[in-house]
Amino acid sequence: MNSDAKAEIVQVTNYLRNSKDLLWVRLKQLLEGKDLDLNSLILAESFEDGDDLEFGVVVTRAGKVFKFDMSYLGKSIEQGEFISWEEISDSWTGSPYHNRIQSSLELFSEGKL
Repeated sequence: MNSDAKAEIVQVTNYLRNSKDLLWVRLKQLLEGKDLDLNSLILAESFEDGDDLEFGVVVTRAGKVFKFDMSYLGKSIEQGEFISWEEISDSWTGSPYHNRIQSSLELFSEGKL
């Protein structure tokens, strides 16, 4: 994957870790509720899927990979919740996100996150 894509992954992971924006704050809370350490994960993919749904893929330093949908349909972002949460650690190589997941693992091994 090109360096622009890796830079984007670093940027969105930094937003997750440091932003005070309501979406990122809520996502942090939900991930911490899954016993994930924000400093030991990378947000490999994240995008808005409709007006009230955020899709994402997180990769942990230990090599675990999870995909999620966070919904705030009919509620404020602060009340958003995961409506799907799936570990894809054993199947990510066949997923549409495999390049970004591989890049995330590389970023860990390069010590960039």
